[in-house]
Amino acid sequence: MKHLVIALLAVLVTGCASPKYGVYTAIDTANGARLAIDASNVLPRVYSPSETRFNVRQEASDNFGNTLIHLLRQKGYAVAESPQFWRTFSSPSAVSGFSFNYVIDQVSDDQTRLTLMVEDRTISRMYRIVNGAVTPVGFWVKKD
Repeated sequence: MKHLVIALLAVLVTGCASPKYGVYTAIDTANGARLAIDASNVLPRVYSPSETRFNVRQEASDNFGNTLIHLLRQKGYAVAESPQFWRTFSSPSAVSGFSFNYVIDQVSDDQTRLTLMVEDRTISRMYRIVNGAVTPVGFWVKKD
């Protein structure tokens, strides 16, 4: 019994320590595209497209991720997609470019949050679902 409790605690602590990335709410194709367009428009304000490489460190197989990566490449960003490849490096500094992740989660019944993570910097924005479409609630918030 004692070993079971210790094992459960270890799993809980490990789960809390490792961030989870991806889409954690139901987003249809049109709203996923709207969020991707909005995200692709804010990144050039912080990162120069012709000089920046993003290393996507998660599976981006959802509609939002696919659309975002396509739009970033259209804007002139270099985007590397291979989460298995990035996991082989013990040090992120061994690879050139910025690690890149995203999370879309539901904050309340009618509010969704998009968070972009580039290295240790987060860029977030809240959205409200109005008549089935995501609408920005406020400005982008950047945390360095």
